[in-house]
Amino acid sequence: MLLYDIIKDMPVFEKFSEREKRIFSNMDHSFLAFNKGDRIITEGGMFSSLYVIIKGNVLITKTDFQAPIGRLGAGQIFGEMSFLSDKPRYSNVIAAERVFVLKMDKSSFHNVDPVIKEKFINYLIELLIRRLDGMNDILLSMANFARGHLLP
Repeated sequence: MLLYDIIKDMPVFEKFSEREKRIFSNMDHSFLAFNKGDRIITEGGMFSSLYVIIKGNVLITKTDFQAPIGRLGAGQIFGEMSFLSDKPRYSNVIAAERVFVLKMDKSSFHNVDPVIKEKFINYLIELLIRRLDGMNDILLSMANFARGHLLP
């Protein structure tokens, strides 16, 4: 199966033209497979690769927190914060089952066609905004819950 057939309907590529999807699919990418329990990203690590899940699910965890804080599946992206900012990894990413990912290194991304690069970065910004909005909703719910239980 061609990479184009795998990515063509993924949300990250919805604003790409068919031509741009084909150009992206012909770029140099790394395909990696991980088994259940494999650590893909380690919290605090300084690597800046970005990953697109092709198949399977991953768990997002924090070192000092026992339960997973999130789950991502096929078509979703992780590693975007370090990819954009060069800051240490914020969380761990662990394969919840057999997982196949497309790994994109920052160094190879610099050689991407500027139009494709801009669309990809715009998607990452939108993704981060959606995730921040989700976190804000959770914090608001927690604050409302605390107020309801702490006030007489």
